[in-house]
Amino acid sequence: MFSRSHLMIASKSLTIKEVINQIDKIFSLQEDVLDLKKKISTRESKKGEELTALHKQVCRLHENIIDIEKKTDHFSQVNDRKFRQIWEMKTAEANALLEKVKHFRKSIKIIQ
Repeated sequence: MFSRSHLMIASKSLTIKEVINQIDKIFSLQEDVLDLKKKISTRESKKGEELTALHKQVCRLHENIIDIEKKTDHFSQVNDRKFRQIWEMKTAEANALLEKVKHFRKSIKIIQ
């Protein structure tokens, strides 16, 4: 702030009312500065909270992605196993039909 000597020097060239008006303006500006500092502090704390919330959200999404990948792998394995089982079953049916065809061929050759 200003010391008394500053005010005395200022009062010599200005009237008392002008000095008081200037002091009032200075106090008003200081209050404005304090209000701005409070707003900056509030915004910085909100920014920090938002960053923390966003970080938590990103972590949750990452965990969800990992979980979905695990489920996808599991379903792929189950589908692959079922496909192989069906393939083996159909292969066995095809082999059985092939044996029947061979048997019928032999039967036809014997009959002819």
